[in-house]
Amino acid sequence: MAEIEDIFDRIVACSADAEAAAAAKDSGLARRLLQIRVAYNDESAKLLHAVKADPRLKTNAEIASQLDAHISQMRVQMGRMQAKWRMHEIEADPASYLLEIKRINRAIEETRDWVRATLGAIR
Repeated sequence: MAEIEDIFDRIVACSADAEAAAAAKDSGLARRLLQIRVAYNDESAKLLHAVKADPRLKTNAEIASQLDAHISQMRVQMGRMQAKWRMHEIEADPASYLLEIKRINRAIEETRDWVRATLGAIR
């Protein structure tokens, strides 16, 4: 069962898309970032459902708790960034936004790597 891992891969892809869009600095940035945010939020909702259904986590309460903490931290960081960086702020200071999204992306990648290593060990 790799559903959680696959969802994390798609979340990482959303984050990489946001970073690439910000780096490109084209005129459609706001619209593209909005699309990426919607996709990220959709994947986050799928992740929560997948975590509840994953049999590996039903028999490993400690790992389930750790995963919940990782997901909560990731969602808080992304939520804060989205609240801080409204579209007009991004367009006004794309360089600072790019630095912020890079920082967030590294944290999301680290969480994905932890998920792959941890869940892979309990198959």
